[in-house]
Amino acid sequence: MEKIAGSGMSNEQRRRDIARDLYELFCSAVDTYRDDLRQRVEDDASEFFRKMTTEPDYAGLRINDTYGLTIMHKDGSPIPVRSAGAEHVVAMSLVAALQNNAPLRGPIFIDSPFGRLDAGHRQKMLATLPEMADQVVLLVYEDELPPQNARQTLKQKLTAEWKFVRKSARHTILESQ
Repeated sequence: MEKIAGSGMSNEQRRRDIARDLYELFCSAVDTYRDDLRQRVEDDASEFFRKMTTEPDYAGLRINDTYGLTIMHKDGSPIPVRSAGAEHVVAMSLVAALQNNAPLRGPIFIDSPFGRLDAGHRQKMLATLPEMADQVVLLVYEDELPPQNARQTLKQKLTAEWKFVRKSARHTILESQ
């Protein structure tokens, strides 16, 4: 075929080789970016997790093969079973890490973030919230997070408070506090 096509065939082969090389380069770049981002998310999630957990034997988190997060013991072994509260801290750590590594950052809205947490985890998570995003909106019950506790822990970082006030079964208003 090369004898029949002459120099036209070699030009086509060079184009094919260039296209193949570009494709391989692009795939390699995607793999490198994914692996780098995965490591940054794992590192950030671990940092947030250590700030929010009360368990001193936990070293951090590791992204597993299915892109879930595994709690790691300080001896390097995985923690096979975790409580609902620990699961919640892991989830919040992932939210914070994804927010921290997002190309476009926005506010975080969280409904009932402290419901499954004991007092120690609740306090540590509350203190860590301002590091998660420039703006965090919490939807909480007063029993879940007493307003005075939020005011005392967050101080000047708490920029606004609102309260839902039920007027009737069909009417609720939002009041600034």
